[in-house]
Amino acid sequence: MEREAKYRATERIKPKQIEELDFTPYVLGERQTVELRDTILDTDQQTLTSGKYSLRVRHDGTQLLLTLKSPGEVSGAVHSRPELEAPITATARDTRADWPPEIAAAVADLIGDAALQPLIQIRNRRRSWQITRDGEHVGELALDRGKITADDRSLAFHEIEIELKGTGNDSDLTTIQERLATLPLVAETRSKTERGVQLYDHNEHRDSIKAAAKRSPMTPTAVLAEAGRSLLAKNMVKLHDAWPIARTGSDPEGVHQMRVATRRLRANLAALGETVYDPELVRKLRRGLRELATDLGAVRDTDVFLATLDKYAAKLDPLVAEQLGPLQQMLIERRAAARTALLTALQRKKTANLAKALDEFVVTEGAGVRESDLEDGEVERTLVRHWAGGLLWSHYERVRAYEIGIGTAAYETLHQLRIEIKHLRYTLELFQDALDDEAASLLGQLVVAQDHLGDLQDAVVAIDLVDHVLVDHPDNGLLHAYRAEQVSNRDRLASTAPNIATTILGLPFRRRLGSLISKL
Repeated sequence: MEREAKYRATERIKPKQIEELDFTPYVLGERQTVELRDTILDTDQQTLTSGKYSLRVRHDGTQLLLTLKSPGEVSGAVHSRPELEAPITATARDTRADWPPEIAAAVADLIGDAALQPLIQIRNRRRSWQITRDGEHVGELALDRGKITADDRSLAFHEIEIELKGTGNDSDLTTIQERLATLPLVAETRSKTERGVQLYDHNEHRDSIKAAAKRSPMTPTAVLAEAGRSLLAKNMVKLHDAWPIARTGSDPEGVHQMRVATRRLRANLAALGETVYDPELVRKLRRGLRELATDLGAVRDTDVFLATLDKYAAKLDPLVAEQLGPLQQMLIERRAAARTALLTALQRKKTANLAKALDEFVVTEGAGVRESDLEDGEVERTLVRHWAGGLLWSHYERVRAYEIGIGTAAYETLHQLRIEIKHLRYTLELFQDALDDEAASLLGQLVVAQDHLGDLQDAVVAIDLVDHVLVDHPDNGLLHAYRAEQVSNRDRLASTAPNIATTILGLPFRRRLGSLISKL
């Protein structure tokens, strides 16, 4: 069991500063300096690190050490976790059959025969001192300074670790921690592997973003620039949480949640760019998010269609369902191409720069606020209630424009109506915490209308896809039957779309929205 205390240095600490401290009754041994080279291994699906395991190969200048750390506990600066460690030869490094049996067996239990690959590199200049008490070896103190690298991105670290060794116990650990109290240190709750995974997932600023999300609640009298920033931060947390799942493809929800987060970020930025943020900065951020959302959408749309097709096939005799093969194959090929494009996008430096720019924007108070151009004597609009009503009503008016000809609207027009309803929904969600409980009910109506029109658009797209396949398979009876079902769905949804839209376009919804706005 490894038990150690980790501290992050907030200022540069030199070895002599440690050696000049009074550690009585403990004695520091001679300073040792070593260049550590660590490689963290994992599968393509990040099976180990996602389960809080860490498989490390360390070169300390004289030997290779293989270490498997299991999930543990963290309390303040103190970390405790089971650990298996043994030396290996350079030739055994890439051959699991030659690993120490205990570690090889434990890894096999976790990942089976899955291949391992380097995930994170850690370069660390370590200055260390053995700690004794009354001649007994009780621990090791290390001053680390180095860099964590993952996916061509890097993060510097400078920290102190105190690890129990020999006869050392918790009392020793506590006392030694107290001896370091005069140094510029704060507790480090994350291991280097955890920080490397966050770096790989573009999530190294998670703690700061989560803090920013709570910094300025959305209330009528809040400053809109900062309340909006907190809402953006909440969506950045969701974006980063979904990022690794979308990349590994372990769960289709990863792509879905990442796509939703990018859409909400774009919609919220658009609203805030109309009001309190610099429009040019907002345009750049939204353009990057739009490109990312397009790549995510290509994967998500095929995921949804394949799932729908699987449900349809499940109702059929397996021999009959085989006739869906050409359509399924086309979708599988499209998804594979979309998946490749998404992985390429997620690995691009341009995407990394976008994530970095968004992170910096949401954690930095006052960032991107547009300069005032008021005349003398004019008063700046800054609070949520100075802007929310106008934004909500303008988005409602964009929806209301579709009341003209709604009964005979083309499918493309109904699709555009859905988009405008979605924008109104996102704007209402942006200000929901500043509004009364009636907002939830209005949001519910918007979701119903959006889903209805979304199902209609899905049927339209499905018919186009089937038509594309039927060109090469004109005698496929099941595809014709599937197409006929989709036509029936389309016509049914289109015929009821005006009634659904009227729930949003009508006077009752409008009055309730106006009442919400009047209470700000």
